[in-house]
Amino acid sequence: MKIPESLNNNKGMVLIAAVMFMAIISVLSITAVKVSTTDIKITANNKTAQQLFYLAEAGIEEARQRLSNSGNISDGALSGDPDWKVFIASDDASASAKGYVSTNPKQSRTNRLSNLNFIVKIEHQKQEDPVGSGTYKVLYLDTNYQRVITSNGNNIYILTSYGISSDGSEKQVVAEISKMPPLDVTSALYVKSVTTVGGGSLVNGNDLCGTGVLPGISTTLNSTTVTINGAGTTVDGTGGHPSIQGNGPNMNMTSIINNYKNYANITDPGGIKSIEGPWGVPQNITSGSASCSVSNIIYVSNSLKLTSHSKGCGILLVNGDLEITGGIDWYGLIIISGSLKFTGVGNNNGIAGAIMTGGTFDDNQISGNTEINYCGTAIQNVTQQVPTQKLSWKESY
Repeated sequence: MKIPESLNNNKGMVLIAAVMFMAIISVLSITAVKVSTTDIKITANNKTAQQLFYLAEAGIEEARQRLSNSGNISDGALSGDPDWKVFIASDDASASAKGYVSTNPKQSRTNRLSNLNFIVKIEHQKQEDPVGSGTYKVLYLDTNYQRVITSNGNNIYILTSYGISSDGSEKQVVAEISKMPPLDVTSALYVKSVTTVGGGSLVNGNDLCGTGVLPGISTTLNSTTVTINGAGTTVDGTGGHPSIQGNGPNMNMTSIINNYKNYANITDPGGIKSIEGPWGVPQNITSGSASCSVSNIIYVSNSLKLTSHSKGCGILLVNGDLEITGGIDWYGLIIISGSLKFTGVGNNNGIAGAIMTGGTFDDNQISGNTEINYCGTAIQNVTQQVPTQKLSWKESY
């Protein structure tokens, strides 16, 4: 029997199809392997990049801590010099790779506090002097959170941190930081509403701890809105007796409290209570040797009434009214968004620092042999303890 020609022509088609199928499978397998390899490499690269980022962030945090009052990095006499730089690195060679010049008296290097592999460059924020071609001026953060060319503020620092891997790969993070703007303390007692001082109280703008002098009381209103009652009541300071400065600057206490509360190490819901130790115990509160071994930032979220003989050190932020009965020893600043009612009891109790109130509706009342003494050292000590803040941050690629 003769086999049809069409069947003869189909001999080997199965083999060809099988070979083509195997070729397709091979291509797909190779592609899958390549994709998997690429995915593994991408994952590894992402992991490395993440590790380098965390190293760079660790460098930023170490620099922030060491620029704080408790740290060991300071610009000192070079605080106004645009060429000042400090490098945090394990050795001179690695710091030199980031611009460190060991022979430059305006530059220095300090060792890392950890074994993490990062290098940090710290320098002043600056801008070109508008009146001097090619020269630069250091920028400061003023009380209005503006970057200005003036020495009336806190330095702004640029931190450039490099996280470095064992193979030399890098990730760079840049942060702009500064301490909180200095508080504009204008008097021993700052008020924005009608105020009465009596009962033999003392409000003293002469620096208890130094030689400076401020008004005893400053008010945003006319000076006649402050009334002095009773024998022995004294408001002392600049401008004669009583020392009252009218039409003073209008400061927003709520804004100040909101800025500082983020750095509070103690928070309190308010209410009626006596605090006789947990907030600090000042010494010699009414003398020139007034001091305290701790400095807290205490944020009270509502009105507060302190009874008995309360004590504390640092910055007390009250989001509401403050009433003090039974006396108080306080070393530092008391900032109140509302009004103040202060009734002291006995001698040798009072404030070494200043009180700033923001209430404009309810009257302020100070009586009962209270002492409010301006103390510049106390204010400086407690405000310097405030941590640095990040003004800006970016990750560089």
